[in-house]
Amino acid sequence: MSRGQKQIRDFSRLRLIVVCGMFFLFWASLWVRAGYLQIAQGPFLAEQALRQHMASEYDRGKRGAILDRNGQLLAKSVEFVAVSAQPKEVKNPEEAAAALSRALGVPAKDILRKLTSHANFVYLARRVNDRAAAQVKALNIPGVTLASEYGRSYPNKQLAGQLLGFVGYDDQGLEGLEKYFEPVLAGKKAKYVVQRDASGRRLYLDAQGREMANADGANVRLTIDAQIQFFAEEALAKAVTENKAKAGTCIMVHVKTAEILAWANYPFYNPNGGENSEPKAARNRLALDVLEPGSTMKPILIAAALQEKVVRPDTMYNCERGQWNFMNIATIRDTHPYDMLPVNKILRLSSNIGAAKIGMDLGASKLHAYFQKVGFGEPTGLPLPGEAKGLLRQVSAWSKLDLAT
Repeated sequence: MSRGQKQIRDFSRLRLIVVCGMFFLFWASLWVRAGYLQIAQGPFLAEQALRQHMASEYDRGKRGAILDRNGQLLAKSVEFVAVSAQPKEVKNPEEAAAALSRALGVPAKDILRKLTSHANFVYLARRVNDRAAAQVKALNIPGVTLASEYGRSYPNKQLAGQLLGFVGYDDQGLEGLEKYFEPVLAGKKAKYVVQRDASGRRLYLDAQGREMANADGANVRLTIDAQIQFFAEEALAKAVTENKAKAGTCIMVHVKTAEILAWANYPFYNPNGGENSEPKAARNRLALDVLEPGSTMKPILIAAALQEKVVRPDTMYNCERGQWNFMNIATIRDTHPYDMLPVNKILRLSSNIGAAKIGMDLGASKLHAYFQKVGFGEPTGLPLPGEAKGLLRQVSAWSKLDLAT
């Protein structure tokens, strides 16, 4: 072998050794790096990866129920399905809007407007039924998610509708007892963990991982009796219809305890929506409207006269055969012509003339004082948002006709 050939062979061998060495160093560095990442940085990187796919979300606990005095449900929370989207994650908004429109029964243009918005999160539909929810789930559209939320249900429909009030889509009390007892009924804020895939779809919900125990709201029990409320509303509707009135109200009170057993308004209002759910029907007339009390004042008038010893139950008054010309100012009438009546019958027969004469004997100052004692002109203190306190003028502004009527 010549000297030149030997040099070429040695150079080739050296080059092979260098290349092999370089490969060895390259693979060794990879193994060292992998070992470092796996052993030294493993926990940190695992946590980082988990954070990319896991997210903490906040929700509220279930809203408390409203019960009657016997524990019968008047309002409760029911679980519904809401369809939401992250617009940035939806790849083909037009196609997605068309498919979701067929599933949800919502116009495609409305869905497309939301999917092309710049918001990070939008609701596409809320309180959807199980069939629609299943269809949306089957579409498997990246960026579109299904989630459970609570909505309010009133099992007895229009029963005590104006008193109970209603809640908004966010399950917050807006009217009636739902609004007044919001701090008690509302669920507390709770945190849970959601795992998502690369498209933002939920894969796993840690429903047991709530940070706050007892997140659900508390129940509220009323003095209302659902059975008595039903009969009160039935009688009220009949009375309004027979007298061709526009509206009517009714309260039933337990005499010994002053507990309210029924609180009825007509026309009725159904907080569930649908029939009898017009906004004007939601007005709680018993709490908000200022009306003349009429003959309901007679028991207070006569009780005051008895207490002041101005009359006795058997004191007789001339009821003028049902028509009395009062001081040439006005004519006071009774629905039936009565002659002489004792005080107890004046109350029982609701004689306007007899009551007017008792009022004149009692006097304005004393009657006004008793009206104040029983709370006229002041709020009742009942849990009624926006309650009107009523009107009771100063006694100095009363005329003799005011006293008589």
